[in-house]
Amino acid sequence: MRFTALLKVVGSWITRHRLRTAILVVVLVFTAPWPAKAQILSPCCALLVAGLSSIHSALTQVIGGGLNQILRVDQAMQEFQQDVVWPQNLINQARGLVGSLQANFSAIQNLMKIPVQSATGPSGRGCVATGPEYGGHDRRGRAGGNETGHRD
Repeated sequence: MRFTALLKVVGSWITRHRLRTAILVVVLVFTAPWPAKAQILSPCCALLVAGLSSIHSALTQVIGGGLNQILRVDQAMQEFQQDVVWPQNLINQARGLVGSLQANFSAIQNLMKIPVQSATGPSGRGCVATGPEYGGHDRRGRAGGNETGHRD
């Protein structure tokens, strides 16, 4: 009952306002969503697949082939540098040589740090090892003598 009353009110409004009703219908027709085409039946999908496959083949064959050649040249250059220019075994030999030279140089430097006074007597005059108690000789080659190597 209410529905029929509503239809009567709407119908009377439409008949009284024909121009407004026509404009409303035109606006609704143009703003209503249009049906979309399905992907399976559309020819644009086939064209899209063909275009993408041609792009893929161009990338893999033409551009990819050139990039593979560049990669091969780069790998050959790297191999040449590792084998000829900077061979790792020779670098390791040079490192070992430097290490042994550093050890030798350190030993020589340590020799220079030995105190000289250790070979002299307590008075700092002459060698203790030349005294008569050690069976040493004096400066003239004679046996015996004091700590300075001279006979009194």
